[in-house]
This record gives sequence, C-alpha cells and structure tokens, in this order.
Amino acid sequence: MGEKEKIELDPELPLENKRHELYIQALLVGASQLDAYIQAGYSGKDRDSAKVSASRLLTNDNDVRQRLRHLQDQRSAENIMSKNELAELCSNVLRSNLSDYIAIDLDGKEFVKVSKEIMSNPALKGAKFRSITDEKGTPVLGIHLTGLTLEAKGPFVSALSKLMGYDAPQKVDTDAWKSIIMDIGFGTGTMPENKDIEDG
Repeated sequence: MGEKEKIELDPELPLENKRHELYIQALLVGASQLDAYIQAGYSGKDRDSAKVSASRLLTNDNDVRQRLRHLQDQRSAENIMSKNELAELCSNVLRSNLSDYIAIDLDGKEFVKVSKEIMSNPALKGAKFRSITDEKGTPVLGIHLTGLTLEAKGPFVSALSKLMGYDAPQKVDTDAWKSIIMDIGFGTGTMPENKDIEDG
C-alpha cells in the first residue's frame, strides 16, 4: 500500500487543473512559456523565478506535456491537405483559363473580373495593377490591370496523374529508400534514382 498509483489522463479531455489547461492553451497560440505561465494566473517572486517555474511545469508534468503534444498533433493534422482536397486544387487549376478573369462588356471592351474569390484562385499566379491618376498624378477612383499570369498546367497534370494512379508503374530502388526513411523527418531526403525493382 506504499506507493500511490498514478492514473493516466486522456489527452483528448481538458486538464482538471484549470491553470494547467490555460497554460497549454496560451502556448498553443504562440505565447512564450513565461507569458503562458503568467496568463494562466501563476506568478513568482520575480521574473526569473517565474520563468524557471514555467519551464518546470512543461518539463516535469507528464499530463501537461501529453495534452500539449496531443493538441499540437491535432492542429497539425487539421492543416494537412487531404488527397481529395489536393485533387480538387489540381483540377481547378487545370480547368482555369484567362476567360475566367477577363470578360467583354456590351461595347466590346475587355474588362477584368476582380473579386476576392477570383484573386485567391490558385490558378492565378500573379496580377499586376497600377492606380489610375489624373494629369497631376493624383490617384483617382479605379485601378488598371497591367498583367495577368496563370500557373503552368504541366506540374498540376503530373501531380494529379500520380495522385490518381494514372501513371505507369515505376522502377524503384528499395535500398535507396531505406536511407531516405530516416532522413524524411529532417527534410534532407532526396528521391532515389529509378533502378531494379518494378513497383505495382
């Protein structure tokens, strides 16, 4: 009956200690450990002791660490584009053309359709505008479009083909992949050259 048994908490649930939960939530939105500690209602004898205590809370409290890691992983997973989202993005770029941005009015003059939705379309690589000014150089109402650039479609065709499995099987050197597996997490991996083994 000597040692008290430690109960593992579910990292999905907020911590029972409200200050600990506030500390974690402040860290998640970018506060420093010290600022998060203070926002959670803690204090110290002085700034340095509060800084040490804030660090200790994150280092020594397993529940705090697990909850923070869980919420960070959850946010990371929410930010990753799904296969369907990527396919939709590629398809939208491939279906776009200049007529999506330029129209002709009843007098036969071209004009540019400008809206938040159009300007945020991933197919639009760039748009250049200049202000319209009077003869004195004073800006007047309106802007003039000086150039539109659409994304090159080739890379999107390639990406969509691979994503949907339209590409022919490729030869893969499995020995080269073994070394890449260790490097991928650190961003140093490179694609292996095609060699001996046929995939698929």
